[in-house]
Amino acid sequence: MARVVHLVACAALVASCGSSNDGAAVRTVESSRVVGDRAVDFHRGDSTADRFGLGASPHGSAAGKAPEAAPDGSSGSKSPIAWTTPAGWTELPPTAMRTANFHPGGDPHTDCYLTLLGGDGGGLGANVNRWRAQLSLPALGPSEIDALPRQPFVGGDAVLVEATGTWRGMNGTDSNVGWALTGLLHVDPNGSAFLKMTGPADVVAAQHDAFLQLARSFRSAKAEVHGDEVRFAPAADDHAARSSSGEFSFEIPAGWRKAPERPMRNASFYAGPGEDLECYVTVFPGEAGGILANVNRWRGQLGEPAIAEADLAALHRIPMLGREAVLVECTRKGSQLVGAACAGADRSVFVKMSGPPERVQQERSAFLQFCASIRSGN
Repeated sequence: MARVVHLVACAALVASCGSSNDGAAVRTVESSRVVGDRAVDFHRGDSTADRFGLGASPHGSAAGKAPEAAPDGSSGSKSPIAWTTPAGWTELPPTAMRTANFHPGGDPHTDCYLTLLGGDGGGLGANVNRWRAQLSLPALGPSEIDALPRQPFVGGDAVLVEATGTWRGMNGTDSNVGWALTGLLHVDPNGSAFLKMTGPADVVAAQHDAFLQLARSFRSAKAEVHGDEVRFAPAADDHAARSSSGEFSFEIPAGWRKAPERPMRNASFYAGPGEDLECYVTVFPGEAGGILANVNRWRGQLGEPAIAEADLAALHRIPMLGREAVLVECTRKGSQLVGAACAGADRSVFVKMSGPPERVQQERSAFLQFCASIRSGN
């Protein structure tokens, strides 16, 4: 008999808590915030943002407005991602590539935002030096990057980047002298998280401790905050991961078993006997770079050359979430990958299985069955 489990429809984040490693005092917080999330129905006619409760209130306010706050100061809807907004910070509505968005200290010229990406986002070194280039600074070498400090973030360590220079902006068109950047990069092939604050150097310096406090606060919405302590509720059973609001459901193929939870994965399974083959599901806000970029990221992991948009159209499609997902299959150097990518304007779902070719082929039919079973609701 097939077992039905429920998948939280967002990347579940966990974080360390308490005092910072550098001894900085934990500041008084203003309020806790969550990303709105409701039951997902891909057959409804409204926008993806409306279906997921992102960027609009549950009552149909104009796109781009933040969910209306409840009387206790939290957002009105439940969510699998939560954080605590530092005192004095202004929270802004999320955008396609910004899961959380703020003006630190209420300063309109200072930005802080959280971005979640599928894969390693180009790698640690490339992102560190991209940030430095935005401040007109030279690139760091590998040994210098290895020497950068670490801070707790999304359930593990992240590289801390701090720099001051002339801000050129994302497109290199600005010229703001005396600006600074503080950022955390958690880079992993299975999904990466970036928290970045930029603005006038005096404001960034003043909000440094609050930035680290915010980084520690990102957590699963199943967690409860008690003072400075974050406590996580245990799962209902070994085969279930439920949210209190919107859910995906799916059927676990015969012989598959739940694998240990990992950051940036919504569900992980051992496919078939043994533990040498894993299949996992990740869900990210926004298009996560788009289908083509993610297909080429997967191909690059096996050393395969990138394909063009015209080649993407020729790839097979399979049913998933009431619509079609792109099926990716490639083999090289003793490894094989099979993946399904289903991207939307505000939320994207990826399912991936990779390992020894003979094992992947043994479980390929079960993988397709698993993808077809993923649906919204119970």
